[in-house]
Amino acid sequence: MLLRTKLHGKTYEFPDIRLLMGKANEEKSGDHLAGVAAETAAERVAAKLVLAEVPLSVLHDNPAVPYDQDEITRLIQDAVDQNIYNEVKDKTVGEFREWILADTTSTEMIHRISNGLTAEMVAGVTKLMSNLDLMYAAKKIPVSAHCNNTIGSPGTLSSAAPTSDAGRWESPRSLTTDYTEPTDRQGGSIRVRQERLLK
Repeated sequence: MLLRTKLHGKTYEFPDIRLLMGKANEEKSGDHLAGVAAETAAERVAAKLVLAEVPLSVLHDNPAVPYDQDEITRLIQDAVDQNIYNEVKDKTVGEFREWILADTTSTEMIHRISNGLTAEMVAGVTKLMSNLDLMYAAKKIPVSAHCNNTIGSPGTLSSAAPTSDAGRWESPRSLTTDYTEPTDRQGGSIRVRQERLLK
């Protein structure tokens, strides 16, 4: 598939889907480190224009990590409902974005279609959305979770706090603070863990 467009007299061509997706993304340091970030704002716009015309089937057939090399890719691809996928595979990424944002598209419709999507298909659509588009689309897909408290309820602000596990994030069930407290004047100390449940 030819991934090329002309913008303000300059031709932009992208050799593969992976690079196109990286260049269509809003500027992020990780994309720069991976060598896939757009060099200019114009290149980013060109990448978004090209991505908007790519059929969802192309994103499905070109996962970020090849199927035979990655267990997660195999898990995601094997879980796709082929009947639902066949309903959307011919839509372009831009058309799918418009469908998600349409007033006629309901929560139930989005939940049903989600069973026919891969991570690359979802990522492609989000790269075409503004922050306002993302918030509007997210409002159509409510998600709530409950442990010691409930997050995700309409009209509430929720956040996630990091745990001490390397890079693992959990929902905010409690705030935990580790600190060292002196026990005597000779310099002895004990390690104390303080935990407050969030309510």
